[in-house]
Amino acid sequence: MEKNSGETKTMYFLTWDAAMFYLEESKEHQKNEEYKLWKKLEILLLKDTIAGKSINKMLDKVHLPAEITLRSEGDEPHTLTGKGNYLFMTGRQDVTIENINVVGNISFPGDTAVLRLGKGVAGLKDVKVPSGKAEIVIEKGAEIPATFSGDDQSNPDVSIYCNHDSAGDIASRIKQGASAFKVWFPIELGGIALPTDGENDTNVTQRDGVTYGLYSNGGTTDQ
Repeated sequence: MEKNSGETKTMYFLTWDAAMFYLEESKEHQKNEEYKLWKKLEILLLKDTIAGKSINKMLDKVHLPAEITLRSEGDEPHTLTGKGNYLFMTGRQDVTIENINVVGNISFPGDTAVLRLGKGVAGLKDVKVPSGKAEIVIEKGAEIPATFSGDDQSNPDVSIYCNHDSAGDIASRIKQGASAFKVWFPIELGGIALPTDGENDTNVTQRDGVTYGLYSNGGTTDQ
């Protein structure tokens, strides 16, 4: 973890559940006093791991840092396997997953959240957004999750930014609540500055310095 002062602190745990217990249940964290000092949190897998305990309680802490990264140590990806319905739920934070085989599902329980799937991520079965607002960024080198699903009753707002060669592959994987999903695809402008307001406001946007065009809106691709 990196603190607001610039100081870094490293801790080792034998199991995933032990790490989650430290973040969720330890006395200093129950009052959220320690969280206020953190700027970034990085969770590194040193080996293949079974997650008997979900990460969702940790991500629900108000004072946790805005940036959380989950990745494998070294060049080779380790596997994180979830035993429950959802490996973890994400909310409020900007969560990045890199270089991990994730065997399980992810859910957004609500609030504004960002999930970034980085290079080397594979194995995700389903990313579900039952409510709230969510942004999902899929980088080059990440495997696209098998399915995406929403909820027509609660009207979530979901944007998927796909940096793969085919955004169409994303649209075809939305199995439920397609009306809630927008799929964005990078636009190569060749140095031309394209406005993202006025008439282009709903069809062009920028994220992380990249210009995206709207490929699919609510399951339709006639943008």
